[in-house]
Parts: sequence; C-alpha cells; structure tokens
Amino acid sequence: MSGIHFQQNFISYQEILTTDFSNKDYWGRTLEFCKEYLSGKATFPVVTSGSTGPPKQITLSRTQLQASANKTIQVLGLKSNYNALVCISVDHIGGKMMLVRGMELGMDLYLQQPSTEVKHRKLPKIDFIALVPVQLKNLVESELGGDFLTNCKVTIVGGARLDTLIEQNLDRYPNPIYHTFGMTETASHFALRLLNGPNKQQHYQILPGIQMSLDKRGCLAVKGDITNNKLLITNDLVSIIDNNTFEWLGRKDQVINTGGYKVHPELLQSSIQRILDSSNIKVKHLVTDLPHPKWGQQVVLLLESQPLSKTLEQNLQTQLKQHLKAHEVPKQVKYLDAFPRTDSGKVDVLQIKKLLN
Repeated sequence: MSGIHFQQNFISYQEILTTDFSNKDYWGRTLEFCKEYLSGKATFPVVTSGSTGPPKQITLSRTQLQASANKTIQVLGLKSNYNALVCISVDHIGGKMMLVRGMELGMDLYLQQPSTEVKHRKLPKIDFIALVPVQLKNLVESELGGDFLTNCKVTIVGGARLDTLIEQNLDRYPNPIYHTFGMTETASHFALRLLNGPNKQQHYQILPGIQMSLDKRGCLAVKGDITNNKLLITNDLVSIIDNNTFEWLGRKDQVINTGGYKVHPELLQSSIQRILDSSNIKVKHLVTDLPHPKWGQQVVLLLESQPLSKTLEQNLQTQLKQHLKAHEVPKQVKYLDAFPRTDSGKVDVLQIKKLLN
C-alpha cells in the first residue's frame, strides 16, 4: 500500500481521503493539498517564486498538473514501485508537482521540510529526487551525500542556475541528473537538460507535445496541454536550435544596457565562473547592475563572501579584463555575506538591487 511517509509517520493515499487536516502547519498544508488532488479538485491556487518580481497567486487546472506529471513520468521512465523524496518546498510548484507525480503513479513519497541539507541517512533507497542547486552542491561535496546521489535512479535539479564547478563534477554519478527549465505558470518544468554521462546535453530539450516559438523580442513562447493550450509568452531570451531544442540566453528583464551594449548577466556569470575557478576563488557570485551617469547602467560583480585581499581582487580584475569584452568587464566588485533568497530558495535579485542602491 503506497502513500506518504513524514515525521516517522505513514498515511496511505486511501487514508488521506478520509482524514481531516485542520492543522495548517507544513505537514497539514501538504496533506490537505494531496487530499484535494485525490478527491478530484478541478483547480489549485499556486504562488509564483518571486525571484524576478513580487510573488503572485495564480490558478492552475487539474488537467495542467496531470499533463505535466505524465510528461515527466514518461520522459524519465518513472515507475510505480519507486520511492521518491520530496525535500523541496510543497508551498511552491516544484514541491507540489513532486506530490502530483507520486499520486498519479502511486509511488511511495518520503517528505522532509525543505532545508539546504538533505537528510538522507535514515531513508530507504530513494529512486527519484528533486533538488534545488544548493542541495545538490551539498550532496556532491559530502562523501555520504555523494553515495546517496549515486544510488538515486533519477535526479532532477531546478529553480536556479547551476554553478559550473558543480556541473563539471556530475560525470562521476552513474544515473541521470537533469537540469529543469520551467515556471509556475507551466506547472513546473517543460524542458530538461541531461547534465552527466556520455550523452549529456548543452541545451534544453522540450517535453513531448509542447510547441515553442519566439515573440518579437526574442523571448520564448510555449503552448500545450500544460498551458491549457493557450500561448504563454515568457521573459526568457532563447535561441531555438530545432523543434525540440533551445539554448537559454537569459532573462529579458535582467538584460543590462551599458553604453548601448546589451549584456546578458546569466551568460556573463558563466564566463566569470571559469575565471574564478582558474583563480581558485571559490565563492558564489552574481552579475547585476547599478546606474551610471554616462553609460546608463554599469556591470557589477557581486561576491558572496568577505572582501578579498587587495592583491587577490586586483588579480581578479586583471583576469576579467583579459578574458572579457570591454563592455562586459564589471566596473565594480561588491560583497555580501549572504545573498538574500526567496522562500523557494532562489536568489532574490530584487532584494539584492535594493541593498546595492
């Protein structure tokens, strides 16, 4: 009998249907959502992540959730006898869709309250897991965490970009690890990129049955059953390679216009990551901007650390000038002890800009 394991308790899917969940703590909210879904509820309110704008509540239909879950089940080859670990927040779409996949397939689900550290030591064998990048990083950097990841048949990671250094270390794991691409409005991901193994991919592959196109700004638009067959226009700048494949270039609303040159922060961050790696500077970083009286905006490199020594920062500036185009070179290097994050674990770009200004 399959169901949900939480806090050393177990409740079957059948029992969920007949149980009152009046307690609205994390567990109560989780089980109430499961009860509503198992009962056949037609629509569900979901809150967006708030990483690039204020969080807002939208409504997704049951058919959207089912369509998204079934595409993932099909593409990843998930099975009803799998154990799945839900360690990302069920208050957001990523966690909710882990629950939906489990209920649609009848998997046993093991629930944990979201934390940067996955508590894996007392778990049975986990076959399927969804992570955010910081959780993946902590598993990879731990010997026991690495062993746990090795035994997972399928891992998906999403919600933010991956550090290049972490991605480079994923080939050691024998089972597939995918980076997801999607949003709340599309009932989680609609594209995947395989990160490890001989067939690893540089670009995202769209899930079956989804059509994609570009709007006049060069932003991705998608349509399919996950959007109720309505065209959904995103703020994601992409290059479409073929009918199933695209390269993500960055967010339209985060493009920096400096002296007439357009800089994509996400692409620039990848280039800077390689420079940091070569300089043996192991800190998280973010490319953002500040106003400039002459150029309109100036590129700023933000490091999540205490200030570097004067010598190390000068060396970094030299490396940046040698390897980047002139308009890409950060005009300032600033520091924060810790990047502020949203409730869903994403770096809060809006809050960072408020702090810098």
